[in-house]
This record gives sequence, C-alpha cells and structure tokens, in this order.
Amino acid sequence: MKIANLSKAYGSRTLFSSLSFSLDRGIVQLCGPSGCGKSTLVRLCLGLEKPTDGEISYGSFSFIERNEKEIANFRNERLGYCGEGSSLLYSFSLRKNLFNLLLGADEKKKNRSLH
Repeated sequence: MKIANLSKAYGSRTLFSSLSFSLDRGIVQLCGPSGCGKSTLVRLCLGLEKPTDGEISYGSFSFIERNEKEIANFRNERLGYCGEGSSLLYSFSLRKNLFNLLLGADEKKKNRSLH
C-alpha cells in the first residue's frame, strides 16, 4: 500500500494533511488519542471514504482511478480489517482470530490470507 500526500478534512477541521507512507504486507496497528483520525485513515485505506486530497494505491490499483464497484470488489478480494468491537476471542492467537473472521469467505480467500 502506498499513501501519497493524503489529506482529510471535515469542513474546517483537518484531521491530517500531506500524509505519505508505504507498507509492504502484514498486520498494522494504529494507536492514538480519540479523535486523531485513526478510524478515518482506516476507512480511507479501505476505500470506504474519499480523501480530501492525495492518493491511496495498492500496487497498480489506485482508488482515484476506480469507481465504487471496482473498489468494493478489490476490498472484498484483497483487503482485511479487524476493527474495534469485533468478536475476538482472548484465548485464541491473533492468527486463529483472523481465521475465524474469514470463515464466511470462500476457500481461496482463506488460503491466500493465511500464507
């Protein structure tokens, strides 16, 4: 994932501006105080919201160049999200919890996600 010059504002309130970073693959954890933009950043990275400015891309797939249906298909096939309030079991490892979240997915997605 690559984020380039990402900005998000709601009216006169700017959550972040000119945010740039890249990630290969793996698990990411966001920490910060309430209201700092964590959930908004996740929603942007999942294509559920549009940025005020900037670009989010996964390899050659850029959200800017796609319509909502293409973004939804990409999200369903390639991205995973475990947010606050999810039904996690404390006695399970992270891997087992993530597998449980994928039980409703098809076998191809489960196998790809666990490798």
